Parts: sequence; structure tokens; C-alpha cells
Amino acid sequence: MVKISQNYYQYPDGYVVMAGWDKPAKSAYLILADIDDDGSDWVSSFTLDIELPFDRENNIEHVDEIVMHMKGRLEVLGRTLPQSVFNATVDDIKDNAVNIMRVHFLNKVAIITEDSPFEDGRFKQ
Repeated sequence: MVKISQNYYQYPDGYVVMAGWDKPAKSAYLILADIDDDGSDWVSSFTLDIELPFDRENNIEHVDEIVMHMKGRLEVLGRTLPQSVFNATVDDIKDNAVNIMRVHFLNKVAIITEDSPFEDGRFKQ
């Protein structure tokens, strides 16, 4: 069973972000990559793949630094994300949440899904 939270967002150009909390590694992560033509998987090389170790038990009051770092890394690439992605990632860190998948949108409420957005066809290009 996967021990991470997953917050997805797909940009209009087809690139996808996945951000969340990796409980076993005790780190937040952020991935940005293109996906294959049928929308079923990441392409082999990621544009951005960062892992941010975080001691949530002793430093939870500094969780906003994770968001600032993620925003900064995306900004260098000319990207932004809906605030809901960051808010959900912070909630996941605070709750030590795992095994939850959300798909975020620009102008509507995120949905929680049990099926990978890669598998259910949500990311078809």
C-alpha cells in the first residue's frame, strides 16, 4: 500500500504536478512532468522532482516554509498552482496523512478519488 498523499493538478499544456507528504521518508515532495500521449503515465524524465525532508513533530509551526520552497521552485519554471494544492499538502503534513489522492482544478473544488487519475483517463491529452 502506498504511504503517501497525492495532490494532482494538470496544466492546460498537459504537464502534471503531483505534490504531497511521504510518511515513510518524512518529507514533502513535488514532481512536475509531462505525461505520455494517452495520459496513462509520466514520461521518463521529470522537469522537477524535489523531496523536502521535514520534521513534522518538532517543526510543524514552520510548515509554511515547505510551501514557500515549492512555490519558489515552480516560479523559476514560470509555473504556479492553485492554492488548494498547497493547502492540501500542508494539511497532509499536519495530519501525517497517507493513502489519499486529490485532483485539483483551477476554478472548482478538488475531488478525492480512489483511482489514480492516470488510470481513470482523467489526464488524457
